[in-house]
Amino acid sequence: MHWRKFVFYFSAICVSTVLPVVGGEPQVQFWILRAANETAAPLVEAVEGKKLPPAELASKISAWIDQKKVRELARFDQILGEGTIRRQILTGELPYPDGEEKIDLGVIVEADVTLASDSRKADMRFVAEISDRKSRDAYIQKTRNYAATLFGDRWELAGLWKDAKESTLALVRIHDYQARTEGEPGVPTTAFELELWEVQPEDVEQFRKSTPATRQKAVGWLRGRAKLLAATTSQIKPGQPFSHEDAVANLEGERGGFTLQIEQMTSPDGEKIDLMLTAEWQDPEKPAIEEEYRFKVGETFSPGQTELFEPTIASKSNGPLPVLLVTPQITLPEAGPLKVATPADPAKLPEKISRATYQVAPKFKRVILGFSDQNDRPGLKDALSKRGLEFPAVASVALSVSSGEVILTHTRDGHMKFVALLKELDLLP
Repeated sequence: MHWRKFVFYFSAICVSTVLPVVGGEPQVQFWILRAANETAAPLVEAVEGKKLPPAELASKISAWIDQKKVRELARFDQILGEGTIRRQILTGELPYPDGEEKIDLGVIVEADVTLASDSRKADMRFVAEISDRKSRDAYIQKTRNYAATLFGDRWELAGLWKDAKESTLALVRIHDYQARTEGEPGVPTTAFELELWEVQPEDVEQFRKSTPATRQKAVGWLRGRAKLLAATTSQIKPGQPFSHEDAVANLEGERGGFTLQIEQMTSPDGEKIDLMLTAEWQDPEKPAIEEEYRFKVGETFSPGQTELFEPTIASKSNGPLPVLLVTPQITLPEAGPLKVATPADPAKLPEKISRATYQVAPKFKRVILGFSDQNDRPGLKDALSKRGLEFPAVASVALSVSSGEVILTHTRDGHMKFVALLKELDLLP
């Protein structure tokens, strides 16, 4: 996949003018680094755990760059308020044998960052593509489509590509403005750790014997017997599609590696996370061999519980297979979880048109709208109409993914049918 395929995510964004901020001109700083896993691991921990002040962490990274422990792929600051940020840092090129075309190597970053008028937060949409030469006729390509709400002057991990030997990190920081340091009120923060391991079938069978109480011990045991193929972590906003690619391609058009796309919806109390995930893996060392594995995951998780998924499509039937380990984590806001409001009794609503809000289970979007590509999905009204809930001209429906609520404007009969549908499909929280 090329970065231009991700630009459509930006086309739908209404870019606001950044208002002046007292105390400094706000800037966004991007830093893309590469290091051996043993060096990258404490960096990831420091960023994710917010254990070091931003300036101190930057100084530590700079020192490691000077000591050749970390390789700097790209680094730049950009003053906000100048529209879409786009930077291209070329490090070379890979020409085709005919000499008429070439592939640019280096880093491309494209982002929109919008500060709230009260400077309490910054919303960011971020795409990064990293291309490196692998051999005379092959190149490595890493792509990340990411969205986040940033708070305070601190580093965030916008991208992580990891294999058995090394990690590539994309770090971002908004600084020189006054901002809150806590998360958004009432909205849980959801993070996913995704690991692709090559394991023996008998080890998968043994792992599946673990119980929730012994699961983490079983995960450690499995990791000790398996080979890491690819891994990434990311905070993913509810309803915001997230995509990740870590691939190797050659000039013959052959391609291998790991790609995934994710959407998720979290319950307001932070106790359930519903995930829609598709992923593909093909050995990047053997891209010419037709040996591809595909994963399709649609499931409601409990925070902190690691689940294992085998390929839904596998072209090889014997020997070791790649499996996907998914571990979701929830961080509740300081104010605590949102309280789930008791919905109105549909039987007591006016006979004609009225509006009511219904709390729904995190899997509502997956069950009602389906697992198809976002661009191919029906609208919520059309999807409900296909399930027997017709909409007269004055009726409407909307889903708030962040709060897990459906706002329905309908007749009393329509409200009663909607609640009956929620019960039938087990979509009540």
